[in-house]
Amino acid sequence: DQFVTARMVCSAPATLVQGLIGANDPQSNLRNEPYLILRSTGSRHTVASVIETHGVFDEAREISRDARPQVSRCQLLHDSDEACVLELETCSGARH
Repeated sequence: DQFVTARMVCSAPATLVQGLIGANDPQSNLRNEPYLILRSTGSRHTVASVIETHGVFDEAREISRDARPQVSRCQLLHDSDEACVLELETCSGARH
């Protein structure tokens, strides 16, 4: 009944794979569960994920409210052994 938006930022080039566990199960004895895999090559990476639940969908009345996420951008500003700095920007322009 809610919307979910996921944003990811990685310190190295990466590919996001979306799948469904049990999608090709011939006996249908696995639960259908969605998953995300972030694939990248190399030995050291920093990955930050922002998962935002927002809005409401009313199936009976067929209306939705706040279907758009509030986080518009995430960016990795600094990445070292000492610290990582992630900037989040909202649709209103606020930065955290």
